[in-house]
Amino acid sequence: MLKILLSLIITGSLSCAAKVQRITIERLIGGPVVFEVEVAKTPQEKEQGLQYRSVLAQDHGMLFVYDKPQYVHFWMKNTKIPLDLIFIDANGVINQVVTRDDCGSLKETHSSAPIMAVLEINAHQYLDVGDSVEFHRQHELELLEFQNVDFEPPQLLLEVYHL
Repeated sequence: MLKILLSLIITGSLSCAAKVQRITIERLIGGPVVFEVEVAKTPQEKEQGLQYRSVLAQDHGMLFVYDKPQYVHFWMKNTKIPLDLIFIDANGVINQVVTRDDCGSLKETHSSAPIMAVLEINAHQYLDVGDSVEFHRQHELELLEFQNVDFEPPQLLLEVYHL
């Protein structure tokens, strides 16, 4: 099994929109699956999530990243798309998968253990507990694409090291 160590580096804050990042999920059964995800880092991005969207491409999603392992909860308020909530631990391993078909519901789904990230994707993607997540390295030079934009380094930079 691919072991992944997530290294979180806390620096400053970024004043531009969330970047899209590629992640690969190494499934225990069925081989790898690649998703393009928006990374929700700020409290505002996390609160907004995928609310009000009526379409989500099959290979897209949103990744909620936390600065330390913690219990989290999610609801489906103003969410129009059935979702799988994929809870990811500090080792990059999926420890809980919850399918939410109850669009618009205020019922909360709680993580069963402290997690480092949650991936929201279209429902019924056949990911399972024990699958591992690889976050592709983002080079700092990608942040310099924004010409004439004043910004500080990103608040949370996710790096992956293969052991």
